[in-house]
Amino acid sequence: MKKTATITIAFEDRGKPTTLTIEAEIFGALAVHATPRQKTFWTVTHIETGYAVFRWFTSNTEATNIAMKLGAHPLWKGGADQIRSSEKLKALVNKAMRQYGGMVR
Repeated sequence: MKKTATITIAFEDRGKPTTLTIEAEIFGALAVHATPRQKTFWTVTHIETGYAVFRWFTSNTEATNIAMKLGAHPLWKGGADQIRSSEKLKALVNKAMRQYGGMVR
């Protein structure tokens, strides 16, 4: 059974930072949802911070596969600063993304 929830995401509207609430499917600390204003793409978002982790997937299946692989990992605990500074988490995300031809900064 799918677990869904309404989450708040960080979003930029016409160049101005804002937030937006959106329906998403939940996978541990991550959520999968349609990319705002780009409904043909899918985004994986860190629920606690509302920040996109991966964007521009062309299918829900691709986004869901990444979220399922990474969402339960304990490294996702913490706020944005902890996540950005975690070299272990960056390595984990990069490893998962290699199969899609992308890398994480």
